[in-house]
Amino acid sequence: DFWMRLAVGKKLRKFRERAGLSQQEIADRLRLSKVAYGNLERGTSLISLEHLVRLPAILGVRITFL
Repeated sequence: DFWMRLAVGKKLRKFRERAGLSQQEIADRLRLSKVAYGNLERGTSLISLEHLVRLPAILGVRITFL
């Protein structure tokens, strides 16, 4: 669902910025291209379960916040 992807993407951006990380830094840690990670933040791509599980540790948040 587009609206769900958009909501998750907005949260990803908010927590990434709070953590002081760039899109490239997050992408590198997830082993994604910067473009692929940017698509997650814009809600144009669906996040995989693997990446969803890894992101909280990278961003310093609980998975329930995503």
